[in-house]
Amino acid sequence: MARNEKNTSKRKLDGKIAASVAVTDTASAERGVPEPAVAGPDRTKGKSEQEPSDKSEPQPQYAALCWRKIRDKTEVLLVTSRDTGRWIIPKGWPIKGLAPHEAAAREAYEEAGAEGKVKSSCIGLYSYRKLLGPETSVPCLVAVYPIRTLRLLDQFPERLERKRKWFSPKKAATLVAEPELRELLRNFSADALTKVERRAS
Repeated sequence: MARNEKNTSKRKLDGKIAASVAVTDTASAERGVPEPAVAGPDRTKGKSEQEPSDKSEPQPQYAALCWRKIRDKTEVLLVTSRDTGRWIIPKGWPIKGLAPHEAAAREAYEEAGAEGKVKSSCIGLYSYRKLLGPETSVPCLVAVYPIRTLRLLDQFPERLERKRKWFSPKKAATLVAEPELRELLRNFSADALTKVERRAS
């Protein structure tokens, strides 16, 4: 695909994700809900992700940036991918019936056993190619949602398939492969996020 066509497709997908985020924020405001509740996915169900049918166009995914404060220091949670074992953040395809931030919370639970308070506003985007098979991949654009992690469960769906570990944001940035995700992690500030939450409340 030519560079101009790639950029056009990425801009279209940016717009779709931005629109979905705006709809989610508006719906929450109309319901009088200033902040999503603590994430509590339906643990009786496995993944219900909607894999793309068109593998030539960039596809949306939703990711969770799980974070916590330990003795005034911010840490972020990384997990290993199932195929290569590299460090990533929990992410997946859109899930039917769930808003983007809710889908991100589901991924945090299924891939990392993390539960907490999820923000409905996307804090950044990054792109990568998702391997679907030995010779098949699809370009993806990932919207990232922060989750203030309140607990890590010992029992979660992918506990035998992944490792999980807390890192400082700067250390995590050196471990992930995607340049845009590296930048997002390097610049992540839990303190700034908390200040925004306080102003909104």
